Amino acid sequence: MGPGLPGAPTAWVPGPHGLVPIYGPDERALLDAEAERVRARRGTVVGTLTDVGPDGLAGFAYDHEDPAAVLTVDLFVDGFAVASVRADAPRAGHGAAWSARRGFRAAAPAALFDGERHVVQALARRADDATGVELVGSPRRVGGNQVPDGALVHLDAEAVVGWARDPDGGQPAVHVRFDGRPLAPVAADGPRPAGLDGPATGWFRVALPPHDPARPHQVQVLVEDAQVAGLLKEVRGSPRALAEPENRLPRGAIAFVTPTQISGWALDPDVGDAPIAVDVHFDGAFWRRLVADQEFAALVHQPGITSPYHLWVVDVPPELQDGRTHTISVFAVNQPEGPNPELAGSPATFRSATNTPPAGWVDVANHDLIAGWAYDADLGAGPVEVEVWIDGALWTVVRADQRRPDLVPVVCPEPDHGWSVPAPEALRDGGFHTVRVLARNHPGGPAQELSGSPRELGGLRPWLGVGVAGAPPRGLRVTQVAPGSPASEVDLRVGDLLLAMNGAPAPVDPEPFARWVQARTPGEAVALELERHEPVAAPREDELTPEAREALARASAPDATDPTTATLPDGRVGRFVPEGGAARQEWTAPTRRTVHPVLVPRAGA
Repeated sequence: MGPGLPGAPTAWVPGPHGLVPIYGPDERALLDAEAERVRARRGTVVGTLTDVGPDGLAGFAYDHEDPAAVLTVDLFVDGFAVASVRADAPRAGHGAAWSARRGFRAAAPAALFDGERHVVQALARRADDATGVELVGSPRRVGGNQVPDGALVHLDAEAVVGWARDPDGGQPAVHVRFDGRPLAPVAADGPRPAGLDGPATGWFRVALPPHDPARPHQVQVLVEDAQVAGLLKEVRGSPRALAEPENRLPRGAIAFVTPTQISGWALDPDVGDAPIAVDVHFDGAFWRRLVADQEFAALVHQPGITSPYHLWVVDVPPELQDGRTHTISVFAVNQPEGPNPELAGSPATFRSATNTPPAGWVDVANHDLIAGWAYDADLGAGPVEVEVWIDGALWTVVRADQRRPDLVPVVCPEPDHGWSVPAPEALRDGGFHTVRVLARNHPGGPAQELSGSPRELGGLRPWLGVGVAGAPPRGLRVTQVAPGSPASEVDLRVGDLLLAMNGAPAPVDPEPFARWVQARTPGEAVALELERHEPVAAPREDELTPEAREALARASAPDATDPTTATLPDGRVGRFVPEGGAARQEWTAPTRRTVHPVLVPRAGA
C-alpha cells in the first residue's frame, strides 16, 4: 500500500458479489487522488487508423487530457517512415465538436499497391514526446496474396467431403491423397450439403477408390492457391484415418522466419528419437528434402519429446532475397510411408525489402529486476538497444547482449540477445507504477513495444485463484480452484497436495501461503511442487498387506454398506466400495509434478 493511502475501510456492506468496503470522506479523497495518478500514468493519447487505401492513410488522434493540443502522427510502411502529419483535419460526421478537428490524412505511397504484402503503422505523439502511442487498427496488413483455407468435414468409406476457399478470390482446386496416392483434383464449387456445418458455398465431394475396409487408410486434403500455382495448404482436420491407423502421424512446426533464415522442427512418434526428413517448397515449387537432426534445446520442454535433435534449418537462397514476397511450405516425411502432413505455421511468408521490426519479451518486471530478451533480424547477431520507461518517462537504455541459449532457434539463430537491469529504488515505494519496454528499430522506424509490456506494479495485486487448507505435517491441501484462474490454467486440481513454492517447503498454515502469494508480482511465474493421486491398476493379491486384505474382506461382506480404505508401503491407496457381497476396488498412487502458473493482476485479490 503506497504512502498516503487509506487503511482499513470504516465498514463493509453486502454487495452483488460479496462484501463491499465503505470509506469515509477523507479516505475516499485519498483513494480518488491515487486513482487519478494511476489514470495519468496509463496514458491519455487515443486514436484509430481508420483508412488505408488509394485515397490515403487516415484516422484520428487526440489527447483527452489536453483537448487543445494537436498531436503528430508518424506513418510507417514496412517499418520505414513515409510521413508525419498533424492530427488537426476535420473528421466527417463529427459536427462542430472539438474532436471533429482531430483527424489526419496523408497520401498513400504508390508502392503500397504494387501487389506485395505491406504493413502500415500509425503512432501518435505529443510535441515534446520522442516516441508515440500506436493507434487502434495499427499495424494494418494490406496487399499480397493470402493463402487458401478449408476443412475436411466428413469422411466415410465412400467419399471425403469438405470446403475450401481462397480469400483473394478465384476457385481453388482441391487435391486429395488416399494412402499417399493423389486423386484427380476437383473444384470446390458446390453448395453446403444438408446436415453439415460450414459456409454456404465452396464445398467438394471426392469419391474414394476401391479399398479393403478392414485395413486402415489415410486421407489427406490440400487446397491449391488460386493465384500461385502449386502452392498447397493442408486443410483443417487433415489427414484423417479410415479405421484405426497403425502409422502415427509426424508433427512439427515452423518456429523462426526471417528473410535470410527459416527454421523449425519435426519428429515422428513411430521412429522415436530418430530424425526424420522434411520437404521444403518455395512459392509452391519443391526445393529440397532436409533432415531434421540439429539441436533444438527447448524442444524437450514439450510433452512427449525426449530428444532435442529434431531441428531443421533453411538458409534462404540469394535469388529469393529479391525484395518480393515469397512463401515457404514445409511437410514432414512420414515414417513408415504414409501421408506427409504440413507443419504448423506453414505456409509462411518472407520478404527482404522490409524493415523487420524487432521482437522480444519482458520476462520479469518487479521491484527488484526488469529483464527479458530482444532481437532485430536487420541487425543479425548485433545487439538491440532496449528502452525502459517508468511512469511515462524514459529511465534507461540497455543493450540486449546477454547470453540466452533458450532463444535458439525459436526467435533468433544465436543466443546473445538477453537483457536485464536492476529495478530503480522508485519502484519500491509501494505505490502504483507502470513499466514499458521498447526495442529500438534498426535501421529506423518506430520502436517496438515488447510482448509482456506494459507491466503495472502496485496498483493491482497478484491473483492465483486457489483455496488451500492445512495438511500437517506435509503442506497444504487444495480445496478450491477458481474457473479461468492461473491455477486452473496449469490444471491445478482440488485434492492436490502443495509441497513446495519456488523451491521452499510449503507451510501447513494457509495464512503464510496467502501472504507469500501477495508478495509476488502480477505477471510472475511461480513454481508449485504438487503431489497428486492418479488412478492405477489394482495390485496383485500377493502385493496386498494384511491390513489391505482385512479392509477388502470387510467391504466384501454381504451386509457391508460403508467403503473401507488401505494404504500399501509404496504409497498406493485402495478404496473398497461394497457392492452386495463383493467390493469394487479403486486404487490410486502418488505422483509428483511441478506447475508454473503465471500470476495475473486483479483488484483486491
